[in-house]
Amino acid sequence: MSIVAIVGGGISGLTAAYYLSKLNAGVIKKIILLEKSSNLGGWIRTSRFEDGTLLEQGPRSIRPAGDSGKTTLELIENLGIESKILPVHLGHPSTKTRLILQKQLNFELSKPIGIKTIFKKIPPFNKPLGLVAVKEFFTSKKEVEDESMYSFAHRRFGQEVADYVIDPLCRGVVAGDAREISVKTILKPLFDAEQKHGSIVKGMIKRFTESRKKAKFSQVQQSHLVKRANDEYWRMWNLEGGLQTLPEAIEKSIRKSGVEIQQNISCKAIRFSDNKVQISLSDGMLSVDHVFSTLKNVIMDHPNLSKWLSQIPSVSVGLVNLEFNGNCLPVEGFGFLVPSNQKSDILGIVFDSCNFPEHNGENCDKTRLSVMMGGRWFQSLFGNPEKADNDFLLRTAITAVNKHLGISQLPVKHEVHILGKCIPQYVVGHTQRVTDIRKYVEDHKLPLTLIGSSYDGVSVNDCIHNSKKNVEKYLDLP
Repeated sequence: MSIVAIVGGGISGLTAAYYLSKLNAGVIKKIILLEKSSNLGGWIRTSRFEDGTLLEQGPRSIRPAGDSGKTTLELIENLGIESKILPVHLGHPSTKTRLILQKQLNFELSKPIGIKTIFKKIPPFNKPLGLVAVKEFFTSKKEVEDESMYSFAHRRFGQEVADYVIDPLCRGVVAGDAREISVKTILKPLFDAEQKHGSIVKGMIKRFTESRKKAKFSQVQQSHLVKRANDEYWRMWNLEGGLQTLPEAIEKSIRKSGVEIQQNISCKAIRFSDNKVQISLSDGMLSVDHVFSTLKNVIMDHPNLSKWLSQIPSVSVGLVNLEFNGNCLPVEGFGFLVPSNQKSDILGIVFDSCNFPEHNGENCDKTRLSVMMGGRWFQSLFGNPEKADNDFLLRTAITAVNKHLGISQLPVKHEVHILGKCIPQYVVGHTQRVTDIRKYVEDHKLPLTLIGSSYDGVSVNDCIHNSKKNVEKYLDLP
């Protein structure tokens, strides 16, 4: 029987511990989870106030779509917290209106496009999107191993789509520069559609047809919560008590299952010898049979592996939560994103009180906003993230809210958080780099599994889904 350690108590590490404890069938003697801080859950944190107000310090919603979305919903159901889910259904303002900033005006990006509007010009675009799609259908395929999101969109759809869809999307999803981020990793279905079918439009039509057939076949196998999400047309969800409720429920479950959790313990180095793992900790040494690691900079005795891991960069994000009295929003919706060609010091603003009014607390007549800033541009705008001035970030957020939303009053609540190196950047070539890393681990037969957001997806769903898959692979489960 083996001893397994997990380095990192974020959502990936917690989920790995959960599935190891549930699926190991008695082959694991002990599971040890190591976390350097006093908190578990990583960037999933919720500020809870006495009046019932909730402010998310990290992720603020989860989508139910795709295999990874289903995995998370199944986890929620297995943890017994499905009654705490707060779903947002199709037709809610947050699903209908997502805005883009252009010349200091917000334009709708997700306004429904039908037969009557598909060939009409919709600002900020100077051409009807229907014509753009037709042109893409007949655009020649270019065989590439990978390219940037911006280059891909510009080549297939033109500059306006690259500037006002892909660029702000990249800033909103990974706080990155679309001219650097890999389309093969972040927009893999679109990339594959061109490479396999010669056209994105053609490929996505085929993908939609196949997914409908697959959905009919797989409905019998769906969990109750996944089926409910499909039947009720959920588009995103949160939880009573905020998203921190999820890591708290996982922690409770793994403690009950006997997982040993060590907090306020730093991992200094990981070394491999005689099919064992020697982990150097801030308070001593730990010897185990296998390690699941979320860290990139602690493997000491394999310089090539350490080099490849260090080549995956990360960016820091400034997050300012603001609460105002009354409903101050000029329009209801999810929020807005700012393209990099606009003069603004922020990445975007999320309309939290519109998305999840249940988190408004006792006094529902309020406006809650999350202002995102920095990312790939943090250093140039705000300096070293470790030394950045919180008051300056707060003033920047208040100025942006006034300028872009017309809210002139001062917030009655605010929080400023600097999330240091919180989002890995999947730059062009990321897929090959991860392939090389995993091949090295396999070729050298290292008792190591790499998990976390640095490899196969940055979302909460991705982290949970990939931790589960890696556990199943380690346990040699089908």
